[in-house]
Amino acid sequence: MTYSFDRAPDRRSPDRVNKWTWYPPDVLPLWVADMDFRAPPPVLAALRRAVDEGVLGYELPSKALSETVAGRMQSLYGWSVDPSSVVAVTGIVSGFNVAARAFGASRKKGYLIQPPVYNEFHSVQANTGIKEYEAPLLERAKGNILRYEIDWDAFEKQVSKARVFILCNPHNPIGQIYSRRDLRRMAEMCLENDVVIISDEIHSELLLGGQKFTPIAAQSKAIAQQTITLVSPSKTFNVPGISAVFRTKPTRTCARNMRVWSISSGCTSAVWGCSRRGRLFPASATIGCMNCLRISRPTATLWWTTPGSTCPMCGSRSRMPRTWRGWIAESWCGRDGSQARRTNSS
Repeated sequence: MTYSFDRAPDRRSPDRVNKWTWYPPDVLPLWVADMDFRAPPPVLAALRRAVDEGVLGYELPSKALSETVAGRMQSLYGWSVDPSSVVAVTGIVSGFNVAARAFGASRKKGYLIQPPVYNEFHSVQANTGIKEYEAPLLERAKGNILRYEIDWDAFEKQVSKARVFILCNPHNPIGQIYSRRDLRRMAEMCLENDVVIISDEIHSELLLGGQKFTPIAAQSKAIAQQTITLVSPSKTFNVPGISAVFRTKPTRTCARNMRVWSISSGCTSAVWGCSRRGRLFPASATIGCMNCLRISRPTATLWWTTPGSTCPMCGSRSRMPRTWRGWIAESWCGRDGSQARRTNSS
């Protein structure tokens, strides 16, 4: 399939709010990973078919959806993923927030990150109340070439203080792809300290110069059992507005500590993939509180809690009015479910 990268639609329509209309005309909004190219024809065709059916009702993630995601992991990386472990979530950011809260909130330990990582990693502390620890990457300059290396001394010191390590691979914003050797060494340190790995791998298919990407969970069965992997087609195929994100469930201890949610929004659950063999992802699912869904459609499925309670998806404090009505898929909010209520959807 050929694709022309010479065509870029004008997105500066005054009736739309996006990166181009949010700022003055003389500002180039390069900070957001949002391309100005049309989505691939198979994606657009699948969306048109879904819209032409005329019903934008509620849907749940299907078995075929999970099989497609697992199939893609197998075809790209030779990584065997059980389809039943694939869960649709609101987004990458809400995904690592809820995971950090699920595993980090019950212990007097924090979460570890590797600056200069993108801003949302630093927001986890404010969203969840979990203390942030940093193991900054070492900056190396040679002529006009800038590269970064893991500071192993800092990593070893800080990982002992953490319950969760939030990895960004490929790293945003520096673009670095970690080697298999470095991934294994970081993972082994996490295993030694009983640290859960949450790996943001949203940019894993945007590679240059023959680079090879390896999911950290694909390193070994032991590492996979301690890892939550977050992936999405949004960057690769330029479909961030669809809110299609998936995570793999860890096993054993991790699985017992984290509830699973997989509800879909009627407005965003159109299946845009065209293959069950892992060629393209299908899309599905949005869940969370008002904070989780701040960029989603207004009819999206919502978590509802009493004002001032904590959202189990992103860890933020609830700002919803007491009269808000929505679904709670499982009676768990906060740690013990005491703050959750269940009502009919309005």
